Amino acid sequence: METRNIQKLTILPFETSVNSALQTQAADWLTNEARNRVQDTGYFTMINPSTVERLQKRNRSLEKHVDAIFEGRIISLVSRDGSRQTDRVDSETGERRIVTVYMREVELEFHYSIVSSRDGEILGSQTKKDRISVNGEDRSMLNSQEELLREIISRNMTGIGTFAASIRNGA
Repeated sequence: METRNIQKLTILPFETSVNSALQTQAADWLTNEARNRVQDTGYFTMINPSTVERLQKRNRSLEKHVDAIFEGRIISLVSRDGSRQTDRVDSETGERRIVTVYMREVELEFHYSIVSSRDGEILGSQTKKDRISVNGEDRSMLNSQEELLREIISRNMTGIGTFAASIRNGA
């Protein structure tokens, strides 16, 4: 396989699949997480995405300015709240009682890829899907959907710097 020698990389903002406040927030967090983790590798000169967007609008060649483009898209983001009734035995009295258990679940699926600015070849891509749910008898004590979403993003972006670095030299 030919060595790509990617040195200049831009990270475009993640795209959303629907226009919602939560997806917009998730796209911002994903973009920032990608930028920080890739930058932390120290392997790339990071090019401002506005430079690439300006060149694309003018139909200018990107090749002199950037070697590859990181782009991502949210495929789906679902947040659910629910509750169910269940029997519990009181530990002090031994009596059975019915309690309400509240549940909150967040599921995120997203895709990202690194594309050559020279010929548009997809150099590498990954799709991630994850879900977190919490439950408890006190609804106010459940983590917010934003907290759950941040946890999903954090744990699914851990290897992104390694992913980008492996593509850098054609691995």
